[in-house]
Amino acid sequence: KKFLNVVQNNIIESLRMIDKKKDGLIVVASSTVNSKAKAEINYLTRKIAKKNKINFYKKILITLSEKNLKKNLKNLNSRYSKFLVLPLFLFRGNLLENLRLVISKTNKKEKKKFFLCSHLSDYKKIYNVINN
Repeated sequence: KKFLNVVQNNIIESLRMIDKKKDGLIVVASSTVNSKAKAEINYLTRKIAKKNKINFYKKILITLSEKNLKKNLKNLNSRYSKFLVLPLFLFRGNLLENLRLVISKTNKKEKKKFFLCSHLSDYKKIYNVINN
């Protein structure tokens, strides 16, 4: 619950850029084979969307493959034209930089628009919230 509050405070400004009923939320996290971690990311995605009354939401687990990320973004539900992109658990700078690059390129080419939230980079604060 505390972690959700940290995330909520991080995205509060970005939420103003979208229409919660007409636009979507995309949570982007580092790819993992750990089923418990995947379940937690699914849970967080669902809770964030529900708390903010966002109808369409999806999680995307990414690697360094720019091609796969582009494909995932392109295949999003076409009924929605704007998406709030929330990066979570992108612990390697390369993943976050790749996400920024792909979002920038995609926004120039596609009708869909992606609004990238700032990344939670205060890992010490996150650690303290999770462990208390």
